[in-house]
Amino acid sequence: MQDVSAVSRARIAHLTNAGGRRSARALVLVAAGLLASAAQADFLSPIPTYGVNGTAVFGVGSGFTLRDSEPGGIVAAAVADSAGKLYVLYRAVPPAASDSHLYLVRLDANGALDSSFTRADFDLSSAFDDNLALGFDESRSRFYLVTLPPTPTAGFITVSARDAGGLRDPDFNSGADLTITPDKLIDNRFSLAATVDRTSGRLVLAGAFLTSSEPDTVLGNLQAFTYAVTPAGALDISYNSTGLREPAAPASAAISSSLGFGAASSATTGRVLNFGSGKVSPSRFVGTVFSDNIDGVPTSTFGTEGLGVVDISATTPPGEGQANLTQLLFGRILPSGVTQLIGVNGILQLASRTYVTGTTSVAGVQLTPEGVPDTRFKGTGIFTTPFAIGRAPPTVLFADGSFASVFKSSSTEISVLAVEGFSVFAEDGTTGGSTTGGTTTGGSTTGGSTGGGTGGTTGDTTGGSTGGATTGGATTGGASSSGGGGAFGLYGLAGLMLGGLLRRRRAVGSAQRG
Repeated sequence: MQDVSAVSRARIAHLTNAGGRRSARALVLVAAGLLASAAQADFLSPIPTYGVNGTAVFGVGSGFTLRDSEPGGIVAAAVADSAGKLYVLYRAVPPAASDSHLYLVRLDANGALDSSFTRADFDLSSAFDDNLALGFDESRSRFYLVTLPPTPTAGFITVSARDAGGLRDPDFNSGADLTITPDKLIDNRFSLAATVDRTSGRLVLAGAFLTSSEPDTVLGNLQAFTYAVTPAGALDISYNSTGLREPAAPASAAISSSLGFGAASSATTGRVLNFGSGKVSPSRFVGTVFSDNIDGVPTSTFGTEGLGVVDISATTPPGEGQANLTQLLFGRILPSGVTQLIGVNGILQLASRTYVTGTTSVAGVQLTPEGVPDTRFKGTGIFTTPFAIGRAPPTVLFADGSFASVFKSSSTEISVLAVEGFSVFAEDGTTGGSTTGGTTTGGSTTGGSTGGGTGGTTGDTTGGSTGGATTGGATTGGASSSGGGGAFGLYGLAGLMLGGLLRRRRAVGSAQRG
């Protein structure tokens, strides 16, 4: 593998804030190690046919300038459809203007900007809080913008259903936004998550309520919640009679506090998952997976009374005032009932709600239909590998189990890094999945022919000019590029995981969805 070029190092330094610059060298080393093992086509191998060696770059438009809410290059949100097309929502200031708007674009299954999809304008982004979840109802071509007001504790959730042109959908709540007002405050330091059941069209939301007005210094007064919303724009009373459920851990689980970081729904049974974290002690948090049947009743055959627990041992003992936290962030339910999840494990700095860089690991988890780790996957049901990061950009799962993270790479460009994930494993855990497997010849999709991304950027691509042989679907030629996207792929790979990671909010210092 080629060494990281001077251009790569300069771009990484440009992208990170002061704290990030101090750790840029470590990030590059981690990324280099992961890319060097890409020929194994393992969980974090870049997908060779996506963009340039796994990284696609596109421009946001002539005269437009990206706005991120904080240093680090976080874009707003992203979601994928069943065909592998990726919808990216970002904030940008249009030419000759001072206020930013929310824009939506689509990338095809290979990471190219789809010119047949007209960029949607969702109005002034000041109308939406930075804590924003994006859902997509594919059968109705409807997008959901789910937001909280910009206060540390929020009293309502706003659900705005829009068509592909950015206009409000008249078939949802008579063309108006839906305001959900619970009788508890919502903790705006943590993520909102949105998913759409592809069979019923029901929108499922996950988050965390505050159960006490006392200051929360140890993540101890939080309760996960799940909302269900009908396609017509009302709370779904067929789900737990009210459309709301606060999943509680059985007493035997010894979990005193829980957070919802993600949601999933089964297309075959309508079963709903709320996954996140559960507090066992101030220094130990386990991953939690609450399973409900379509009517909101806990799935008695899943885990213990509807709760599956994922316990990942700490890689480093937590320090004073810090907690070892396992977060399950993204997942899906296969038709067989098997659940696949992606998460993070590490030491959290409680004051800032960010991970201590160097203590963290990415986790891939597979659970049986009974809600216990599936030993067919990696022998234990749990795959972990170290990585160094405190927070991360939005990440989405594709239908085949691969996934991609989306991040700002310059003031006018967005990069997308796609990796294999579960796609290289059959359901029984054996290798040889659907994404790779020898169909790509080394460097044939790059070699300078792709000029630095498809959205108006034209940087010369030097990596990939050598058409090396392919081993197991991963290219051996063109592992590095000094333009286009490959260089930033180094930062993206080191910075991968996972949109839902706790990260500090601008001005109020609270955490929100990545």
